[in-house]
Amino acid sequence: MRYWIPLFLLGNSLFAAQPTLDADLKTAVSALHERYIDALKKGDPAAFAALFNANGMVLTSGAPMIQGQAKIQRDREALFARAKIINGALRPSHLEQSGDLAYEVGRFSYTIQVDDQPQRIIEGKYLTIWKRDTEGQWRYQVDAGIPD
Repeated sequence: MRYWIPLFLLGNSLFAAQPTLDADLKTAVSALHERYIDALKKGDPAAFAALFNANGMVLTSGAPMIQGQAKIQRDREALFARAKIINGALRPSHLEQSGDLAYEVGRFSYTIQVDDQPQRIIEGKYLTIWKRDTEGQWRYQVDAGIPD
């Protein structure tokens, strides 16, 4: 009898449902990453905010939550007035989907110049929640970055 428990557990783990991704999700996320970095480098707050759903959110350490495209755009206007993103990279490590929601975990790295200070590199981790909108397009629902 003691052999049945391990075999039963092994059988369950072998046949457990594995996460699946829509074929378009990985492609959409990759394209959104490119547009995200492009908007940062160009200092384009409207293009940045357009990547989010209407009630999307930006969460950063040491700052209040920003919710809604208009507020995200105003926040980025203030940021881009002082800071220039010279370069940036997003390196996803995990992407998982459940219906019209998906989440991604990864690392980021930005070369940034604030005011007249020397350029510096900011690195950290991020968690993004993606949500498919009513037109079927994937957009940021929550973007949370945590510097190291």
